Amino acid sequence: MKGLIIIAATAAALAASVVSAQACDPRLYQGKHAAAPKLPASILAKNHPNSPGDTSIVGFWRVTYSDPNNNPVFSSLQQWHSDGTEFEFADIPTITGDICMGTWVQDRRTAKLWHTAWTFDGNGNPAGTMVLTETPKVSRDGNSFGGPFDLKFYDLEGNLETEIQGTNQADRLTLQ
Repeated sequence: MKGLIIIAATAAALAASVVSAQACDPRLYQGKHAAAPKLPASILAKNHPNSPGDTSIVGFWRVTYSDPNNNPVFSSLQQWHSDGTEFEFADIPTITGDICMGTWVQDRRTAKLWHTAWTFDGNGNPAGTMVLTETPKVSRDGNSFGGPFDLKFYDLEGNLETEIQGTNQADRLTLQ
């Protein structure tokens, strides 16, 4: 019985990782994305007297990614951790995978992020990989950031298929 539970737990973990690995594949929804839902103003750091007031990117952010024509590509909730790791939860359909993770460094107010994920087609079959890089600059008050991003999709052989470039804009989130 114990062995069956371990096998079932392992299968569930593998299934979850396959769904999550699609994380940031906007090819599955690009052009269909409306403006991101509004968050309560009370959770934005700029409206809170206890905002951090520093220029570190470490923290919790609401990010909007836009193409060069300022059309939304996707939005996310993103956490930048002091150990140089990053976690992103995109507002895309869960079935396509909505979780990404990466690594970053910061020099003064500008950060450099790199993260990758497996990609899948609309039927859940492996399609390749994706690499997202961005170089956001934190505002002087530390409550927002923005900058360019580059999202590249590769096929199963490692050949570049699609590239989406644009800018992102983020607001720091904080305790109410």
